[in-house]
Amino acid sequence: MNEATFQAFATHSMKFVCSELNKKMTMHVSSANEQSPVDGNGRPYDVGILLDDAHLVGIEFKICEYGRFPSWHKGQHETYVGLTGGSSMALPLYYAYNVLDGIQLNQLYNSDEFIPLLEGTNVSKPADLPGPRPSIADHENMYDWLLAILSDPLRRGRNGWTTISTLNQWDLSKGKTMALEDMLQGFPDIIWLLVTVHNGLRISWALTSSEMREHVERLRATWKQRNLRSVKTDGLRQAYLELVEENNNYLRAVWAEVVS
Repeated sequence: MNEATFQAFATHSMKFVCSELNKKMTMHVSSANEQSPVDGNGRPYDVGILLDDAHLVGIEFKICEYGRFPSWHKGQHETYVGLTGGSSMALPLYYAYNVLDGIQLNQLYNSDEFIPLLEGTNVSKPADLPGPRPSIADHENMYDWLLAILSDPLRRGRNGWTTISTLNQWDLSKGKTMALEDMLQGFPDIIWLLVTVHNGLRISWALTSSEMREHVERLRATWKQRNLRSVKTDGLRQAYLELVEENNNYLRAVWAEVVS
């Protein structure tokens, strides 16, 4: 079994569970080019999944054979650890890998045994992977992980895992669909209420539409102006992490200003 097949099995099983619980799930499969960290519009995961129109997670799927990942990439893992560190820009990225072998997964999938298939799949935070050989007993199975997000998403936030509220499309009262960028331009008086939850502390703060757009555009411009494609391979990881930290510092400054 290859990673693409495993990914298809796992995401279909997740959709089944969400449907049974009357929860909405949408997903985007990233192309190889989109996953590149040097792309200013990149998505650093195999699949981005939006749960219940509110909780976005990025999942990197790995096949585990004889207790190890044949496709392990040290540089990718270091980048994931940097992106998911305890900072204001920590992203909800996870690794998912099979505990059962390909034959067992095929049998479960062909028998519509979607919950056991997810129970035979593990999820790990990047920092909790020691290397190409995962500590299988220490990681949560995907079924329990999915239920935890759907039933108590703030539990993740208190553990330092952010939930991101985002919609690329907005369904308005007359059924009209409008892109987020058009929404920002067409409705400048919208107030965005953001809720930060960390270690049990809940803080609400607000930004106008123009302020929100200004911050988003500043982050996008910072990323693109650095032009990571021009950096030599041996220095790419350091340049990438420095850029992440620069954006972290900007977000910390925004947060401090809002709090004051």
